[in-house]
Amino acid sequence: MKTIFLFLAGCTVTLSVLAQSVSTVTINVRGNNNQAIVVDNTEYVVSNNYTTNTNTPIVVSNLQAGQHTLQIKRANEVNSSSTTFTTRTGYDLQITIAGNGSVQLKETKWRANTGQDVQAMSTIDFTNLQNSIRNQWRSARRMTMVSDAFANTNYYFTTAQAKQLIQLVSSENNRFTLTKASYRSITDPTNFTQMYDVLNSQSHREELAAYVSTYNAGSSSTAMTAGRFNTIYRTAQRQSSTNSKVSYIYNTFTNTNNYFTVAQARQLVQLAPDEANRLYLAKISYRSIIDRNNFSQMNTLLNSQASRNELNIFASTYDNSNPVYTRVPMKEADFNILYRDIENRYGLGAKMSALSNAFATENYYFTTGQAKQLIQLVSAESNRLELAKAVYDNIIDQANFSQLYDMFSYSSKNELEIYVRDHQGNPVSTSPVYTRTPMSNSSFTSLYNEVRNTYGIGAKMSRLTEIFANETYYFTVAQAKQLIQLVSSESNRLELAKSAYGNITDPGNFNLMYDVLTSQSSKNELSSYVNTYSYSGQ
Repeated sequence: MKTIFLFLAGCTVTLSVLAQSVSTVTINVRGNNNQAIVVDNTEYVVSNNYTTNTNTPIVVSNLQAGQHTLQIKRANEVNSSSTTFTTRTGYDLQITIAGNGSVQLKETKWRANTGQDVQAMSTIDFTNLQNSIRNQWRSARRMTMVSDAFANTNYYFTTAQAKQLIQLVSSENNRFTLTKASYRSITDPTNFTQMYDVLNSQSHREELAAYVSTYNAGSSSTAMTAGRFNTIYRTAQRQSSTNSKVSYIYNTFTNTNNYFTVAQARQLVQLAPDEANRLYLAKISYRSIIDRNNFSQMNTLLNSQASRNELNIFASTYDNSNPVYTRVPMKEADFNILYRDIENRYGLGAKMSALSNAFATENYYFTTGQAKQLIQLVSAESNRLELAKAVYDNIIDQANFSQLYDMFSYSSKNELEIYVRDHQGNPVSTSPVYTRTPMSNSSFTSLYNEVRNTYGIGAKMSRLTEIFANETYYFTVAQAKQLIQLVSSESNRLELAKSAYGNITDPGNFNLMYDVLTSQSSKNELSSYVNTYSYSGQ
């Protein structure tokens, strides 16, 4: 694989941000040895302009934000070289391929479209959003939902709308964090001084004014909340292998919605057990760091002076030539040897053992196409599903991983999709982290008896509210039902059923919870809550 160099253009832009979601990639090919380029399985032949004796640039339009594959077919090489690149919303990309096959990338920020300003959210949509946030009784949940709204690049607000959302949160520090986060989405920045009314502290008002005066529409200086970070950290901590940890943390750092303090990033990098992966992740984290003046603190995670020097050089040269460190897939010749070795093994058990060992080897990386060939050496769907999960962290073109789904039935495909979502480093997920374990029977019985013996409806309700707010308590639907039935008021049961949902380990059975409610309106309200629920910040 060729080394890719990424040049980040730090240009100042106006606040009228484009609502585009696709990028244009221009590929400039040098020399006569590079014959064709393949982008996401589409081939582009390199043609020479004989008048200028240069190759005609290849323009690939409308690429969605995310990871893409790039393959270079060369005249004097038996096997073509391949790598991946990432496009981001708000940037076009120029790729230069030198005569020797080395690759460089340069991002260009979109210029604001002054002919068409973005539109603030409609009154109806805003009211629905505001009500959904207001209906959350946990302050942490409100904070998460408002933060997610401001981070959603499809949402824009007037200053007045943003103020109303921020005022749903009571903490001064949280309000200050949200005022900065909101500025990206404001359609009337000339009125933004009205936002200072939500802050009591003069120092916060002055700091917000400084933030606005130096704002760059392509960046964020707001680190994620402690609750959201803790969710990411716990998920990374639970990964069972070094490969899965590194893959999850890598995806977290490259997610352009995520920003971290050095202190937060250090905690994630420290989860990697070896120096090589710590250095690798420390470099990857640099994009997302909001207090780069403290980045030298990352050196304390590295033992060798050589590694520290390499990280310091990387950080000091990041703005001008930022290398993208990409994992290298197995060479075709080595892959063919591995494939034939497994193919020639006798018996399903021997094949499964060899495939499991290959996917567990930390320095083996595969393209999706290679992994698919290996997995198809076994025929049982359950075995294929097990192997597809095992190989995910070793895939270098994860954007193409859906190509494996045609090997599976509907239910297995859904299970694999859930697995992939939970490994992509984004705490906002449509399904819970399924490694949660419900409370043991003995612990649950003890807790149940404690609440049952608590005197008074108010005291019982208070204790149950505390239990379902405890992030370390998880329950089956059957367990949660027993607890909720300790109170008799319909409104209290509805409130507790909502609060319990984030702690449920078998949400597929949650429809059984409706039995604790008498009225159809309460059941409808609970159903609506479940259908719009997000697990972020839990």
